[in-house]
Amino acid sequence: MGVPPFLQHLCEAEAQDRAERKLERLLKQSGLPGGKTLGSLEEAKLPAKVRRVWPSLLDGGFVMRAENVIALGLPAEAKATFWRRWGEN
Repeated sequence: MGVPPFLQHLCEAEAQDRAERKLERLLKQSGLPGGKTLGSLEEAKLPAKVRRVWPSLLDGGFVMRAENVIALGLPAEAKATFWRRWGEN
């Protein structure tokens, strides 16, 4: 005996809603600046070293490999903004 389609849809919608609320809560708790997306990032302004590793950062493979990534730079160089944008993707 299977799960009725409407019940399965209801459970999937609830799971999706919970995941979205959790992401919103975690982003709010992070204290990172909001309102920016990766789509609005001007990659041409990034340093050459960052542009070289950019594709590997975006694919998130370092997460699956359990590798640490450290963002170094002077104050106000948008490190927190980058990580927030990455996290939203």
